[in-house]
Amino acid sequence: MRDSADVSALRQLSAAGLVVYDAFHRAQTYTAAVQQLLARAEELLHLASLAYLPDPQEPLPIASTGAARPQMIAAYVQAQQAFADLKDSLYRLAESSAQAGAYAEALRALDALIAIEPGYRDAAARRPWIEFRQRAAAMVDAGYPSRALKIVKQWQKEHPDSMEAALLESDVMVQALRREANARQQPDLIVALGKDVTMAFRPVPAGEFQMGDDRKWVEVGGFWIGKYPVTVAQFKAFVRATGYSCGSGALRDVDKFGDHPVCYVSWGDAQAFCEWASQVSGKGIRLPTEAEWEKAARGVDGRVYPWGEGEPDGRRCNFGEMVGGTTSVGRYSPGGDSPYGCVDMAGNVWEWTASQHESGGYVLRGGSWNVGASIVRCTSRNWSYPVYRDNNLGFRCAC
Repeated sequence: MRDSADVSALRQLSAAGLVVYDAFHRAQTYTAAVQQLLARAEELLHLASLAYLPDPQEPLPIASTGAARPQMIAAYVQAQQAFADLKDSLYRLAESSAQAGAYAEALRALDALIAIEPGYRDAAARRPWIEFRQRAAAMVDAGYPSRALKIVKQWQKEHPDSMEAALLESDVMVQALRREANARQQPDLIVALGKDVTMAFRPVPAGEFQMGDDRKWVEVGGFWIGKYPVTVAQFKAFVRATGYSCGSGALRDVDKFGDHPVCYVSWGDAQAFCEWASQVSGKGIRLPTEAEWEKAARGVDGRVYPWGEGEPDGRRCNFGEMVGGTTSVGRYSPGGDSPYGCVDMAGNVWEWTASQHESGGYVLRGGSWNVGASIVRCTSRNWSYPVYRDNNLGFRCAC
């Protein structure tokens, strides 16, 4: 007959093996360490199935004396260790996954851990925290950092002693900037406007950004915006193709000024160019709205200048009559580029937008080569009537 200690040990061995095996499958977290533990759980299940029969009065398939009994006890000790290793592995996996932003994997690991031992460390308390982080991250991924910040504020209100929630407020913006950086890694969209004439566009994902000096959250849809202001060469191709009549200042010598931004263009001239570019390219090319322009220049974090907070200088933009006129587009790239990789969004030429100004006419953004440092901020606004032309008025396209 079985020794009562043998029966108890075998029952515990079988139960431990089953729990371990079931927990791994429920977690679906097959890291290398977890796979090793899972293999050990399967071995323990096999040993338990050989040793444990439903009727404890039946003889053991293996002897309960001699060398077999220490082996069985050692197997039980190993099962208990595997069980402890599993719980620790799941807890560490949940923490590392949460830190990496893999919240679904973190929650799977925690659920498996709680199913094994509901009171293990602070697993039950960590679950709502990770769910909260998952909700906040989903808002940022969708382009709504302000909504994520509201979720953070609500958590802070409900958990005033939570130090982690205070740190997460900065994490929201870090994640938003990471989303922005991912967009910057995307290739340019190259649009052909005829033989040897192209335009490059940069992607700006849909979502919110902080607009104006008061940094009010504003939402815009996803769009593409010109990487550069429209150049003399591009505008001259339009005039040659259509016979469009405009001021002579816009048609400067292509050999000398072809890669400079076109200037002396009115809002109507810019609109006419966009209509032609749409026809020849098959794209819906247009002027950007004021909000689109500012988001492309500023990104989501409310920065003062396209490159950040540092004051303008001769390495970042053309302003303050440094060179007495316009400069080649891209001359100040990448040091002066915006978060999305747009060039010359501070200085060089004022850029027309599609938005009407409250005082009349249309909004101009970006400053120009003949204004001071305070005017090339991302939030600076100017306006003019749609027929006005000057040597510091240009534009860039969107689609």
